[in-house]
Amino acid sequence: MNKHEIKQAITGISNLLGNNPELLQQQLTSLKAFLPDLDEAAIQGIIEKTKAANFQPGQLTEELEKVVSAFNSAPPKES
Repeated sequence: MNKHEIKQAITGISNLLGNNPELLQQQLTSLKAFLPDLDEAAIQGIIEKTKAANFQPGQLTEELEKVVSAFNSAPPKES
């Protein structure tokens, strides 16, 4: 994927979730089941930033670091 395709994919997913609060809440609930430390505000921040006309994927660094932090602090999956 090139930079333009990544931007389109992020924007499309963000629009889908941003325009459907029920779907967004379902996804957040699912994520929180696996990542109890997930910062929901980071997810909301990602959605808000992607609404800007001049959105660039590199602007999501702070929010993505919060999401990655939740993955890193998640308890290991049992096999």
